[in-house]
Amino acid sequence: GNVTELWVSDSGSGMSAEDLARIAEPFERGDNAKGLAGTGLGLAVVQDFAVKLGGQVAIDTAPGQGTRVKVTLPQANPDDIVLLAEAAQ
Repeated sequence: GNVTELWVSDSGSGMSAEDLARIAEPFERGDNAKGLAGTGLGLAVVQDFAVKLGGQVAIDTAPGQGTRVKVTLPQANPDDIVLLAEAAQ
């Protein structure tokens, strides 16, 4: 109806409840990420943008089961889109 959902999933090692409780904080990474490239900013940025846009993030994960992230955002008001398009010109 009035929302847009974005889903991203992987078949990686998943995360524990302890990791999940802190990964939305900048520069925090799960214990399973040790030795892998990354800054720990991705999910923190997604969470911050989603909330600022009136949306939310849900993460479904468990050790050994991969991770699925769902971002739900309210649909834009068509009048706002017109204003943005006009401002861009």
